[in-house]
Amino acid sequence: AKGAITAGKLGELKLMGDDAIQDIITALYGDKVGLLDTMRYNLSDRILSFYNADLNHEKIDLDWVREHAVIIHYCGKNKPWKKGYRGILHVFYKELKQG
Repeated sequence: AKGAITAGKLGELKLMGDDAIQDIITALYGDKVGLLDTMRYNLSDRILSFYNADLNHEKIDLDWVREHAVIIHYCGKNKPWKKGYRGILHVFYKELKQG
């Protein structure tokens, strides 16, 4: 397909760095993508904390996360598999690890 990124092209792009890849993908497909709800498709402890700190809406708990979140993103240095993890979303990592 015209404008398709093949595995070979991705290998070449990887040498350019992640930012360059993101810029190229955005240039090629930016008009064909939309924003997703971060609370459902990219939820992290950081996002959850910011959301719950806002007094203008109900707090989100683990039951809500279990029912609505699709992707949990363990981003930054705070990871549930590392010592000193802070947050509540580690339960999903532990469940997945236990199988």
